[in-house]
Parts: sequence; structure tokens; C-alpha cells
Amino acid sequence: MAAQYRLPSILFLAMATIVACSTATVSPVNPSGGTGTGGNSASGGSTSIVSTLGTGGAGGSSSTAANPCLGPNPPSNCHMVPSGPACGDGLLNQPSEECDDNNSVPGDGCNGICKIEPNFTCPTPGKPCIPTFKCGNGKLEPGEVCDDGNTDDNDGCSANCTVQSASYVCPTPGQLCTRVDFCGDKRVKGDENCDDGNTLPGDGCDEN
Repeated sequence: MAAQYRLPSILFLAMATIVACSTATVSPVNPSGGTGTGGNSASGGSTSIVSTLGTGGAGGSSSTAANPCLGPNPPSNCHMVPSGPACGDGLLNQPSEECDDNNSVPGDGCNGICKIEPNFTCPTPGKPCIPTFKCGNGKLEPGEVCDDGNTDDNDGCSANCTVQSASYVCPTPGQLCTRVDFCGDKRVKGDENCDDGNTLPGDGCDEN
């Protein structure tokens, strides 16, 4: 019976010892937003948390205050800056590059890995590539998906003859495309992304 009463007493003393030895304190994040130099030492059981927000200014402001491009809603004029030679920097500075038209968008003659696309030439780094076909001459040439005899936009065949609107058919090169889907019929089709049953602007769905 004596052993049964002694065991709880030993457990109580052990838990009290653990509580007494674990009274570590956590210091607040550096309010100045600085990077710190490693925090407090481990003597006495104290622990410090160093801010990982960078070297912001006074009052705890993070690095996003100095560079809004790093925030959740960056301004429209922010853009990615390559840290070194990269496709899209406007320079032929890598052995693998055949072209570099200052972007990495495919379909404009120089694709996303800076290779020249069919039916284009790219003579000047940093400048747009030049199609070898002539849009608007009424002939459907390699590289064109349509040619309605002009270089106008919004008529079914784009100004560079590489995009045909889904709301038009362009069966005969050199002739104007024909619209087959119309806005205002309450059916979303073709290249529409809304149709509210009218062609009035300013009501959430425009006249197109």
C-alpha cells in the first residue's frame, strides 16, 4: 500500500520540475523590421524570434513598403526583371537563343524559349520579328490563318492575319469575312463572353 501512495507524489514532483525549467520567454518580432543579428542567447532559457520580413523601415513596415511590386496587388507597371541572361531580355546572350524579341510570348515569331517560329525572321534582337508572309494581299500564305484582303482589326480576320474570330467565317481569301454570331440574342457563343439580350453599352455587357 505504501508503494501505491508514493507513486503519485513522485509524478507530482517531476511535473513541477518540468514546469519550473520550461519558463522560456519569446521576445516579440523586431518592431523596426530589421533583420537582426541572431537574437538573444540561449542562457536562462530565453528564446527570440527574428523577423524574416527583411529590412523594412521603422514601425515594423516590411520590404513591400519600399517595393510595392512585391505586394499582393502590384501596380500595372511592375514587371519581372531577369536575374541574369534569359529569354525575353532583348539580348542574344545565350548559346541556345536564335532570337530574342524582348518578350517570351509565343506566336509573334520568337517563341517562349527564344527559337524562331516558322514563317518569321528576327533580324534585330529586342525588336519584333517580321513575318515572311504579307497580310492583306488576299492570298492565304504559310503562317496566315485568314486573309480578307485588308489589315483591319475587328472584321473577323486580325490585322496580322494570324487570328480569325470565332464569330465569323472567312471561307474565301481576299473576300471579307462574314459574321455568323451576333450580340444581343441572349446566347453566349463565338468569341462572346457575355450576352444580356441587348447591345447597349454601360450595363455590364458591352455592344460587342
